[in-house]
Amino acid sequence: MHELTREQEAKIAEMAMSGHSVRVEPQSDGTVIAIVLDRRVVIGPDGNASALDIEAAYVRLPRQLLAALLGDEMVDEAGMKAREAHYPDHRLGMLLQDDIRAAIEALLAVKA
Repeated sequence: MHELTREQEAKIAEMAMSGHSVRVEPQSDGTVIAIVLDRRVVIGPDGNASALDIEAAYVRLPRQLLAALLGDEMVDEAGMKAREAHYPDHRLGMLLQDDIRAAIEALLAVKA
């Protein structure tokens, strides 16, 4: 990784003045990802900060829609595995996310 520029260090210090800790993740391209609470920003070598691009969206899908998309058996099986988790609905989504994505991509390919 690279060393931080003076400008990046100044921006991180400014962010730390909020009273919250700042986690810093230097990147190979010379930028730094800074995380304060749940806010993530990228700081360029010039010290300018900007929000990170949103690369994914987390959505809630009704179980009936999942069953229609993937089949009752797959959703029931994943539901049994997810049942004991602290957040079973979140765990169900994590177990099925790759299959959901593949099914949606297949549907979009058919429509294209």
